[in-house]
Amino acid sequence: VRLVSPRAQEGGVILAAAGGSDLPLIHVDERRMKQLLINLLSNAVKFTQAGGRVIVAADADESGVRFIVRDTGIGMRPEDIPKALSPFGQIDSALARQYAGTGLGLPISKGIVEAHRGRLYLDTSSQKTCFVLEIPLAES
Repeated sequence: VRLVSPRAQEGGVILAAAGGSDLPLIHVDERRMKQLLINLLSNAVKFTQAGGRVIVAADADESGVRFIVRDTGIGMRPEDIPKALSPFGQIDSALARQYAGTGLGLPISKGIVEAHRGRLYLDTSSQKTCFVLEIPLAES
C-alpha cells in the first residue's frame, strides 16, 4: 500500500488496507509476492476514477491466506476475464484504451501465484473488479 499510495493520491483515489493481523505463515518468494501485490494494486488504482476506492484485505482459514484487492473502478465483464489473464491480452474498451500497458501484468501475476501452488481469480459477483489471491499454508 505504501508503494502505491503516491499514485493513488495523484489520481484522487482512496487506497486502504484492512485485516492482515495475526496471519499464519506461508512460504513465498517475498520479491515475487511484492511484485504481484504491487501489480494488482497499481491496476486497481489505474482503472479507478478520482473519488473511487481501492481496498486490499487479507484473511486466512484452514487452507491458506487470501488477499483481496477490490476497487470501485471500471469493472470487468465475466467474458473478458480469460483475455485479461492471457499474455498481451487487453480488454478492448474505450476507457481501457486510455491507459498504457503491455497486457502482461495479470498473466505474470497469475504465473507467480501458480508457482506458489496458489490461485488468482476474479470474483465477478459484483459489478466492480475484485481480485482474489489464495496462497496455501506452509507445510509442517
